[in-house]
Amino acid sequence: MQNPPHLAFITAVYSRNPNGENLPEWKPFADDRSKVLEFNDEISMQNNMYNDVYPILDKYQNSIAR
Repeated sequence: MQNPPHLAFITAVYSRNPNGENLPEWKPFADDRSKVLEFNDEISMQNNMYNDVYPILDKYQNSIAR
């Protein structure tokens, strides 16, 4: 039986590591930002649908950080 989706989040909060028994591997967020952990009925690594937006957000954040 798979653990409920919120268990990975709770595990991460308490241990700073979301990986655990009967949970999918949560890989660190990479610089290429291509994969993210999706919490749904099942927890899984998915392609990041916002990948094209990050350069715009980075540019904006850099412009206001001065």
